[in-house]
Amino acid sequence: MSKKLLFIDGSFFKDEKRSFSKALLNRLANHFERHSDFQVSKVDLNEIEHYKSVLHENNLDSYYNHPDVQNFLNQINNHDQIIISSAIINCSLSPILRNFLDSVAIPGKTFTYKKDQKPEYDFSQKKVHLIIESGGENDPRDLTSPLYYFRNVMILLGFQNFACTIIENTDVDPEMKKMGSIAYSEKILDEVVAEIAQ
Repeated sequence: MSKKLLFIDGSFFKDEKRSFSKALLNRLANHFERHSDFQVSKVDLNEIEHYKSVLHENNLDSYYNHPDVQNFLNQINNHDQIIISSAIINCSLSPILRNFLDSVAIPGKTFTYKKDQKPEYDFSQKKVHLIIESGGENDPRDLTSPLYYFRNVMILLGFQNFACTIIENTDVDPEMKKMGSIAYSEKILDEVVAEIAQ
């Protein structure tokens, strides 16, 4: 039985030459599409209008009940592993990825406040892999790190298997800038493929 992979592009830029995380995500998806042991689905959050809107008091009910949200919950539920890309922007995940995370963290559906109750969706057997890029250095042990926030959201949603590829210093390392996003993603591709294929 083939393994189902869902690639979610939460990158800030549409051009992969401007985004290390997007370039790597694209190459990973292309790699696994060529193997019959894997089924690949791809989603670009930038192309889904709902994730351009922000959760606030006036749209609280409609935000969670939007058809795009239900569609995404079903997609996550129907895949074995989720691979997500994002850049660190102003010390946080990309706005569109934060909006996506807000929309799928639904009390009763994807998490509960009571330990003796189970949510409608059980993601405990799913794997999630975050590809994140930073113009400078990022310490994942820092409690203010976006990685810490992302990990906590994944735990809230019930994910128990979490991995991360961190691409750092993309704006300050002369070698990184010279190499560029495409060449760099090809350089580390095999290593990340091995992690995802486990």
